[in-house]
Amino acid sequence: MNKKLTSVPPVSLTPKAPLVVPIGPDWTKKKDKDEFVARFGDPEKGQSHRDFGFDQVLLATRQLDYLLSRAVHHAASSKDVSITSVAALSFDSKCRLLEDLVTTKKPDEKLRQDFLESLDYCRRAVELKEDVLAKNALHPELIWLLELADAADHQSTAQIELDDTLSSLGFPDHDWLKDLPEFILEEKNILAEAA
Repeated sequence: MNKKLTSVPPVSLTPKAPLVVPIGPDWTKKKDKDEFVARFGDPEKGQSHRDFGFDQVLLATRQLDYLLSRAVHHAASSKDVSITSVAALSFDSKCRLLEDLVTTKKPDEKLRQDFLESLDYCRRAVELKEDVLAKNALHPELIWLLELADAADHQSTAQIELDDTLSSLGFPDHDWLKDLPEFILEEKNILAEAA
């Protein structure tokens, strides 16, 4: 019989401002492309910088989602929770569930605070990604490559920070890239085939 997970009152973190992409009035297409290439390199022949940017956002999204799925599965493993059922949860549900599972174990206050801050950064990174993708859906002509780069980079950084925090909490260390399912590592090929 599965036990019902109880919700723990959230620790009050100092509210943090949403992440924003710092595009000033002097930003140009040349600066935009140069910054993007400095971070990710040039796309493969025949692929636009824009499409390559979306590939980077998608890969970072998949990696962060996979880390959250693995973390929830590990934290809930004694509760007979399958990885498939965890993977099907939304990002918000995974965050809430992981927060409940970790904070009910009453870790050291500093580790708890670090964990909650890492999870908050994950949420803000995903909110930025959602804002950029929504803007693209409404006004694709207004999207800068820097917005795609920041959406990908913030998610990747959030994933690294959360992974480090989880390790401090006693979660097993993983080479997350090595452990990623093949379909995530080959996301680019899947997208190319679908186009």
